[in-house]
Amino acid sequence: MSVPTRVNGALPALLAVAVVVGITAGAARAAIAITIGDPTLSADRNSITVPVTVSCSPFDPSLTTFTTQVSVTVDQDGTNVAHASGSASAGYPSAMLFTCDGTNQTVTVTAVADPNTSAFHPGPAVVSVFARAMAGIPCPNTPLCFGFIDTHSSSLTSAVVVRGAGPEVERPTEVGARIGIFGGTTQSFPAGQPFHFSHGFTTKPSTDGSLGLWRFTLTLDGVEVKPSFIDIGQIDDPVFGHLLHRVYVFNFPDGLTGTHTFGGSFSGPCDQMVAQGFTTGVQCATPNQVVMADGFPVTTTVTFTP
Repeated sequence: MSVPTRVNGALPALLAVAVVVGITAGAARAAIAITIGDPTLSADRNSITVPVTVSCSPFDPSLTTFTTQVSVTVDQDGTNVAHASGSASAGYPSAMLFTCDGTNQTVTVTAVADPNTSAFHPGPAVVSVFARAMAGIPCPNTPLCFGFIDTHSSSLTSAVVVRGAGPEVERPTEVGARIGIFGGTTQSFPAGQPFHFSHGFTTKPSTDGSLGLWRFTLTLDGVEVKPSFIDIGQIDDPVFGHLLHRVYVFNFPDGLTGTHTFGGSFSGPCDQMVAQGFTTGVQCATPNQVVMADGFPVTTTVTFTP
């Protein structure tokens, strides 16, 4: 569900042990609670450390925990989407990353930036975390082997603010009053006064795909305007669940004079745009091909009066 908004040293554990596939109670349960802390960007902007607090419910006392893992991805908008990923894992007989005893424990994971994407900067971003623990009964005659496996796992996607390694960077804000694309075909506004446009999408991370593919574009007299910043927030809706709110903000701190035409367009990943009825009559070359919603751009002509 996407809604256009008018505002806003062990090897990886499973390689280190043998797992007998005659599994018992084995269906994975969401028995891990996850809280994501404030990530910190390295001075060279090549990595981000993400503190992840996990609380893992106890396994049956007859089982031995033999692997724990926490994986993270970080995505941030810029000219293009910046992406980083990383994971930490531990396998028996080494000490586990966390103990499944119901207490809160913090694991710090370093996500390495993908050099083929945009550079990270302090500011809003989206972090996704996957945590898992597996336990079983040691095989009687085979070392590093476990059977009768039980698994605890969970995932969480959350909006965060990436902090710089140096002094704290002030979070950007809108300037002046808001002018909206949907304010009518003609509008008026005082000349020389600061104003802003802000439009975006609300998306459901579990079904709507990459947040960075949902976009709003603004033009001024036919020329595309670069957003001042992109604000990301989160909503826990009682009906729709965990949602992310992504708003493109265009600031005009010095205002304008005369008469100007603004155009606004919403776009997103083709498969979701078609499935959700935002776009019709389109054949998707790829699921993530970005296509514009039907009926856009919408234009409004604003006269800035003295």
